[in-house]
Amino acid sequence: MDSGEQKQPSWRIKFQLGWSMVTADATFADKSGLHPNVLLLTICPSLLKRIASPILPYLPETIQSIAKAIWPGLFLPSQVILKKLKPDWDEEFDHEKTTYEALDTLQGDVLPQLFGEAQFEGTRALILSYVAGVSCDKVTHFEVEDFQQMLEQAFLPLQRLGYVHDDPRLDNYLLVEDRKIVVLDLEHLCEDDMDTVDFTAGTILEMLMLWYKRHKEAVETGNIR
Repeated sequence: MDSGEQKQPSWRIKFQLGWSMVTADATFADKSGLHPNVLLLTICPSLLKRIASPILPYLPETIQSIAKAIWPGLFLPSQVILKKLKPDWDEEFDHEKTTYEALDTLQGDVLPQLFGEAQFEGTRALILSYVAGVSCDKVTHFEVEDFQQMLEQAFLPLQRLGYVHDDPRLDNYLLVEDRKIVVLDLEHLCEDDMDTVDFTAGTILEMLMLWYKRHKEAVETGNIR
């Protein structure tokens, strides 16, 4: 989901979201190929979407809510992420979906937005908002103290609700603005006891900062592989 990358070849796909059959042009969201189940989609508006889109914002909220529940495809933005269920990952998929639903107040802020569960190529998939940014495993230009503060600001809203990310890899975080980080891959976001969540988050933060310091030093000394 990094911004500023060279345009990749795309292919046409369809997926079912509620009663909406959505057509889109797909590319791999991760250009490294490590996550082939995650696609960046550019929506091809249907005739119904082209007709309804100018009208929907002026309808009463109750009617909009009913339309969104039945035809959610009408309300999708021009680009979304499709995260397809990986083989034998049903438990992780269910956990990620329920975690998004539990943390709905943080969606669109420190988390991507979940638009719903879709059917794609005979299996389940999550439809998420596309967040343009740079993976934090590619970020080295911040001072160590500044980068730690940015991670803390992303952690804090989760900690207040009793959640912590237990996979200490920098590529689980996305730098979306000069000093703002979004948390990705919620299958690794775990609920913790409120008495221990700050300690757990602090431990994860220490591990992330260790990786950041090592990577920053390697880049600055020319020892990056």
